[in-house]
Amino acid sequence: MMKTLLSLVLLSSTALTNFAFASDLDKCSKDNPSFCQEKLTKCSNDKDQACLLELSKKICTFDMITCNKLKDGFKYGDDQVVQSSDSYLSLVFDLIKEKKIAIRKRALQEELKTIVDGKEEHLFNKTSKEQILKFWTDECNLDQKLNNNGSCTKLGQIYLNGNHSLHVAVDENKAATFFERACNLSDGLACYNLANLYKLGKGVSKDQAKNIEYLEKSCNLRNFHACDTLSSIYDNGLGVKVDAIKSRHLVNQAITYAQKDCPLNLADACYSLGETYLTGIDRIYKESQLAISYFKKACDLKLGSACYAVANAYLEGDGVEKDQNLYTQYLLKAHELLEKECEQNNTASCFIVADQYLDVAPFKDLPQAQDKADTLYQKSLKNLELDCSKEDSTSCFALAQQYEGLYPEETDTIYNFYQKAKDLYDKECNLGYAASCDNLGQMFELGLGVVKSADTAQTYFKKACALGYGDCNN
Repeated sequence: MMKTLLSLVLLSSTALTNFAFASDLDKCSKDNPSFCQEKLTKCSNDKDQACLLELSKKICTFDMITCNKLKDGFKYGDDQVVQSSDSYLSLVFDLIKEKKIAIRKRALQEELKTIVDGKEEHLFNKTSKEQILKFWTDECNLDQKLNNNGSCTKLGQIYLNGNHSLHVAVDENKAATFFERACNLSDGLACYNLANLYKLGKGVSKDQAKNIEYLEKSCNLRNFHACDTLSSIYDNGLGVKVDAIKSRHLVNQAITYAQKDCPLNLADACYSLGETYLTGIDRIYKESQLAISYFKKACDLKLGSACYAVANAYLEGDGVEKDQNLYTQYLLKAHELLEKECEQNNTASCFIVADQYLDVAPFKDLPQAQDKADTLYQKSLKNLELDCSKEDSTSCFALAQQYEGLYPEETDTIYNFYQKAKDLYDKECNLGYAASCDNLGQMFELGLGVVKSADTAQTYFKKACALGYGDCNN
């Protein structure tokens, strides 16, 4: 097969002259590489730029070396190809539509996502990015029987979070529409995202029954996040009767699916396996060394929390030998990635980075570390407040606890969030949410935002037990 492109200079789509090109393109094939070489040499000698482009694109369909060189040349520019974001995108779109090599398609989709996420914003102008949005929209609308290349799901994610690079504002209604379409076309990730919208009432009416319905569909479509979330729901009795056997089965499903997803370079799956083997879950014995290997892979795939887990392992010597240099190396990488995740409104990442600025060297020694921490805490609190305003009881309770730790002097704010959490837990408990009854018991047992009362606490604990939750012998 062809190994190089010959003197490929500025490429254009000008009409071919003095060359029976249609026939030559037909003859150039995987089975006839010498003919391709001969014609490519002639194009180069004739300085026929259009010929070089079209013939190289033909070779690209069966020779990945040529294809990658052409694609990267368009993207970055080199000695043979002048940088052109439009030509790059055109080639990528053509390759995706070929639908020949699944791994190639996945890699190309990740490249497009990288551009949209603004990680290579300097290479592409606004028009280029709008081409990507239009491409995904056209792909999603192309065939109602297909979620072409996951495009409907990607559009859902873009509208759910908004996208600065694409100048797309948050539109939860559009997000729900695209996720529902993709879910109906058997996309497990879309079903999982739609379930979360029903849980929080974003773009759709809050509905726990719908949340469970779409989680079950997602889990059946081999989404390990959905199986894991469902396991917690059945374990805690959140809108369903507590069912320990079903919960255990769902945990095993989640592990099985994650073990298949991790080799496909899905960072979340590798991280989930790392947590599983670090703590030991459902007859999975704790294996710290195996856990760290999964965390390292997720870290290599640029997941900040995974890098942080590896850093802490080297600090504590859990599963690896203590190593201060490697601890520092992974800590710095984790901090950089977590900051980027925080910028994308990942609340957990914001809290971790804020804590680092307060307590962890070398970040706590940086100028204005306290101010940076305060800014991140405020951003995280606003995210939780938004979810609390949508009657997410867990977020309200977390808000109260965060304020209690960060701003203990703000007693009215702390009390108000505890009270809102209490009211929501009470409502959920009456609907048969076993874990909410138990949470209420704990609030009254400890006096968190309510008058401390052992008798009231016992009343709620007994109700949780009657719903199948907790140790009813105590």
